[in-house]
Amino acid sequence: MADVYVQDGRQKKIRDGHPWIYRNEIARVEGETEDGGPVRALDAHGRLLGHGFYNSRSMITVRLLTHRDEPVDAALIARRVREAVAYRGLCMRRDDTDCRRLIYGEADRLPGVICDQFGPVVVLQVLALGMERWTDEIVRALQGCVPSMRALLLKNDDAIREKEGMERFSRVLLGEVGEETLVCENGLTLRV
Repeated sequence: MADVYVQDGRQKKIRDGHPWIYRNEIARVEGETEDGGPVRALDAHGRLLGHGFYNSRSMITVRLLTHRDEPVDAALIARRVREAVAYRGLCMRRDDTDCRRLIYGEADRLPGVICDQFGPVVVLQVLALGMERWTDEIVRALQGCVPSMRALLLKNDDAIREKEGMERFSRVLLGEVGEETLVCENGLTLRV
């Protein structure tokens, strides 16, 4: 795993929980890096700032997944998905609404991952190269914690993916997605 050293004076925001390290904040990189691959972030004195993934193509060169010394693995990703969905269930539970955002990217410590539920259809976007490798784990975790999901659409067609070095596409991963589905929003039935 490569080490990314942050310029002296730029580490405070990261220590305070900011999840991004911009290209112009990096003093040096030691070790072999791979776009989308894991890295350790260190301050100028070699103290750990966190673990994340690297992308030389992006101005946001490092996106941190954790500010602790813990492994970035399938268990961490699945736990974050479950925590995000559970939190939305607590905060946004309404009998008259079956649409909601399940995952809010960096706010849920899943950089570049956005997930919305439209009734029985879940739509997932992965907009950061380092998270693309975890798509299968994210989908498995969603299957386990969104029992009402009948279909899952991977809607990776946003232009930001090209800037990250990824292709744009949309594909149904689970179930069947028709041209439209019925959802309930504040008691109103809507076609989406």
